[in-house]
Amino acid sequence: MSATSYDTPAYIDFYLAELTVSESATEVELVVHRTGEFRQASQLDYLTAEDTATEGRDYKSTGGTLVFQPMETFKTITVGIIRDEQTEGVETFTVELSSTEP
Repeated sequence: MSATSYDTPAYIDFYLAELTVSESATEVELVVHRTGEFRQASQLDYLTAEDTATEGRDYKSTGGTLVFQPMETFKTITVGIIRDEQTEGVETFTVELSSTEP
């Protein structure tokens, strides 16, 4: 994703590409970081997607739009973790970012 009308485009991505959390946790916080041009507002959509973890059984589906105001460089996405009594192996889900700007 890039900002327009400035020499240095804005880039938005996760601060960490992967996180591990215990199933006993109630949520995980994902930090989204903006670098480059940040003198203007930027926004992007996010949405969770199943991998080996199942939405509604292992985690709570979430999505929305992050809006970075001028000079803001960090935003947080919170995903709820569903605790169950089953012994399971490692399970994963993804959070996808997509640009809402032209």
